Amino acid sequence: MGRWARVHEVWPDVVLCSTAVRARKTAEAFLAAGKYETPLLLEPDMYHCDVPGMVELIRPRTEHAVMIVGHNPGLEDMVASISQQPVRFVTAAFAWIELPIESWSDLTEDVKGHLRALWKPRELPEAP
Repeated sequence: MGRWARVHEVWPDVVLCSTAVRARKTAEAFLAAGKYETPLLLEPDMYHCDVPGMVELIRPRTEHAVMIVGHNPGLEDMVASISQQPVRFVTAAFAWIELPIESWSDLTEDVKGHLRALWKPRELPEAP
């Protein structure tokens, strides 16, 4: 998934990740496969995070592109809320969302963005 994202010019500036072992290993594998040198920040509050909780974790960020590695139903709910589209996240799914905000501090639960892509590992051809 990391190679696929890099080929499609996805450049996360920071990765916010749950402290759960599986989430951390997924984030580390993504970063390694894409040859990213992006900081990985472990967020203990992400384990049972709902949409308001994720908004609060993201709002203080100053980086341009923030990647979140967490859990369902929180991630599915967050992407569905922002994109106003029903989504189904499987393990290692990747949603790329563009938001109409100037900074993360402008993020609220009411912000609506554009879902550019929803990639699921088993649906993708092998990245070059």
